[in-house]
Amino acid sequence: DDDVTGTYSVAESNEDNNWKCTGPTITVPKPDLVMKQVSIFTSTVTAGDSMVILDSHTNNGGSQALAYDVGFVLSRDGVIGLSSDILLPTTRTLDVLGVGAPSTASTTVTIPADVPPGDYYVGAIADVNGTVAELNEGNNAGKATIVTVIAPQ
Repeated sequence: DDDVTGTYSVAESNEDNNWKCTGPTITVPKPDLVMKQVSIFTSTVTAGDSMVILDSHTNNGGSQALAYDVGFVLSRDGVIGLSSDILLPTTRTLDVLGVGAPSTASTTVTIPADVPPGDYYVGAIADVNGTVAELNEGNNAGKATIVTVIAPQ
């Protein structure tokens, strides 16, 4: 017997037998963030300048996804999510994404001035920091076409 103040109002010889749980175990399904599309609107960008990345992803899981970031990377080999990718400093934050809900947005990102010139795939990663425990962690990333980064003048 516990009142709203957290104190026991009835003294008992055994306080550990005041509850019972019956029935089957209930499993709450996990969310599953799936990257659907990543697009860019330029083929060349100067290091130190900005570009726009459009990403679209969906929660295909069985429960809502809470508080996560979409991150953006540059990848030489097109495999998004490797430690060799260049993580861009801008992220897009979502507080919640419901079951079956999509999220699409354009985000302006700045290419760091020290990025070496060359060709890079542009990638987006839903839950870039790994804060959401998901059904499948392997489908969070997608990539756009190649962008050529040129040295600042």
